[in-house]
Amino acid sequence: MSSKIKKFLILFILFTIFSSIITQSLAYTFEYQPSLTGEIYPHIYQPYSWIEWHINYYQQFEEIFLDIYSQVLFGFSIFAVVYMTIFLLFKRKEQKHLSVHGTAHWATKKEIEATHTLNRKDGLYIGGWKEKRKTLHYLRHNGDEHVIAFAPTRSGKGVGLVIPTLLSWAESAIVLDIKGENYAITAGWRKHYANNRILKFNPNDPTGESSKFNPLEEIRLGSSYEIADTENIVIMLLDEKGEGLKDFWEKGGKTFLSSFILHTLYIAKNNYSPTPSLSDIYKELNGKDLDEILADMSSYYHDQKNQITHPAISTGAMGLINLADRTRGDIIATVNNILSIYIDPVIELNTKTSDFRLSELMNSEKPVTLYIIIDPENIDRMQPLFRVIMLQILKKLIKKLEFKNGKQTKSYKHRMLLMLDEFTAVGKIDFFEKSLAYMAGYGITAYIIIQDTEQLYRLYSKEETIISNCHIKIAFTPNKEDTASLLSKMTGTTTVVKSNITTSGKRLSPILGSVSQSYQEVSRPLMTVDEILRLPKAKTTATGEILDGGEMLIFIAGHAPIRGKQILFFKDQVFLDRSKVEIE
Repeated sequence: MSSKIKKFLILFILFTIFSSIITQSLAYTFEYQPSLTGEIYPHIYQPYSWIEWHINYYQQFEEIFLDIYSQVLFGFSIFAVVYMTIFLLFKRKEQKHLSVHGTAHWATKKEIEATHTLNRKDGLYIGGWKEKRKTLHYLRHNGDEHVIAFAPTRSGKGVGLVIPTLLSWAESAIVLDIKGENYAITAGWRKHYANNRILKFNPNDPTGESSKFNPLEEIRLGSSYEIADTENIVIMLLDEKGEGLKDFWEKGGKTFLSSFILHTLYIAKNNYSPTPSLSDIYKELNGKDLDEILADMSSYYHDQKNQITHPAISTGAMGLINLADRTRGDIIATVNNILSIYIDPVIELNTKTSDFRLSELMNSEKPVTLYIIIDPENIDRMQPLFRVIMLQILKKLIKKLEFKNGKQTKSYKHRMLLMLDEFTAVGKIDFFEKSLAYMAGYGITAYIIIQDTEQLYRLYSKEETIISNCHIKIAFTPNKEDTASLLSKMTGTTTVVKSNITTSGKRLSPILGSVSQSYQEVSRPLMTVDEILRLPKAKTTATGEILDGGEMLIFIAGHAPIRGKQILFFKDQVFLDRSKVEIE
C-alpha cells in the first residue's frame, strides 16, 4: 500500500470519528427527535448525518450547532496536544542521528522487490523469504552473475538450493555430484521436460553405464594449440594438490610427458588408429626400453608428408637423454606414479574413448547436462582427473570474444550453469579463480557451494578472489567462527540508541530530587558473530532427516541483506512431481 493511500485512509478514519461525535452529540442535545434522519439503531445514527441536519436546521438552531462544534473541536484540540506531547517525548532519541555509526538494516519487501529476485518465473533458486506469517516467497536469480553459498554438510543445501535449481533450469549444466544423488533426483525431468541430453561421467563405475571421456581427445593436434593443450593436462596430472610443480622431478616430468603424449598421438594419427588414452600412454611408456623410446621420439617423422620430426617432441626427448641414468629414472618414476591409476580396469574403461566433445556442451541442438559423479571414497585418487576435466571445460568454453558493430556477438547456443556442489572436492584450479571475473561474458554462470571459508582458504589462501567475484552470497547457519565473522562483517554496521537514566536526591528519601534521561548513539553489527552462529537451523529428525527449513542470510551486491528462510523441494508439489520422473 502506497504512502498516499495510507495518509488518505488515516484522514478518512479521523474525519469519520469526528463526524460520529458531532452526530451523536447533536442527537443527544435534540433528545433523539424522530425528525432526525439517518438512525440505524435506536439512538445510533450514521456518522455523517450531522451534515444533512446542518443544512436543514442550522439557521433555526444556530447556537446549539455552534456550541456542539466548539465543544468537539476543543476536545480534538486537547487530544492533539496530548498526542504531540507524547510523540515528542518518545522522539527524544533524536532519530536524525540514528545513522551516525551506520545504516545497515534487513531488506524490506520493497527493497527485496528491487533486487528482481522475488517470485521470478526463471533463474537459479537462492532461497526464500517469508513476509511475517504469510506465504513463503521464492527468491530466484537469472542474471549472468555468480553465486556462492556457505552451507555446512547436512544443512539442507541439496534439498534447498541444488535440486530446486536443477528441477527448473532448462539450459545446459555441469553438475559436480557427490554420490550421484542429484543425478538420481533431477536427470529424469531434465531429459524429458527440459529437453536436455543427459551425460553421467563416473570414472569409478564398473557397470559400463557411465559416459566415456578421454581427455587426450580434446588436444587440438596439428594446431598451434597442441602444446598448450597437452601441457595443461600434464600439469593437472602432476600437480595433484593444485600447489604448483615444486621440485625438479615434477618439472622434468612435465616436459617429458608432454612430449611423449604428443609423440604417441602423432603415431596414432599417422597410422589412422584411435586416439590413445592415458592408460595407453602408461602402457607405451612401460612396454619398451626407455632408450628406444627416446631415440624414436628424436627421429620419428611426425609430419610424414614433409619428413619432419616435431621440434618440441625431439627437444623433450633430448632433455631426458642428457640426464644421468639415476635422474632420468627418478623422472620416469614420477610420471609412472601419476599415470598408474589409469590402468585400473574400471577407470581405463571409462577414459578409453569419448562419448561427447566439450564443445558440444553449449553448442549442440539441445542443451546438455553433464553430471560428474564423485564417489566419496575415491575423491583423493580421482582429484587430478576431475581437475583435468574442469580445466579442459573452462578452456574450451571460454574462448576469444568476438565483436560485430561494436557489440559482443553470442558465440553459444545455450547458457551454461556450473553447479559446483562441494566445490573444493576437485582441488585447486587456478584458471577457475582467474576466469571467474569474466566467464559470465561467455554465457557461463557459476553456482559455488562450500561448507565454510576455511575450505576455500585452504586451497586458494585468504587472498582468494572467488568470494568477491560472486554477486550473490548465501549462508546457512555456519559451524566455524571464521565464517560467522565474515558474515557478520557483511551484514554491516547499524546505529542503536542507548538510554542512560540518572537520579539525584537522598538515598532513603521517598521523593527523588531529580531524574534525567540521556541518549547515546552506539554502533554494533547488524548481526554479531554469536547471533549468526545461533541462527535457527533446519529442523531435523533424530536420524538427520530435514523436516522444516531454517533461517538463512542472502547478500546481493548493492542491496540490503535479506534475512530469509530455506526452501525445501519436497514441500513443493511441483518439485516433488518433477523429482519422480524416471530417466528412462
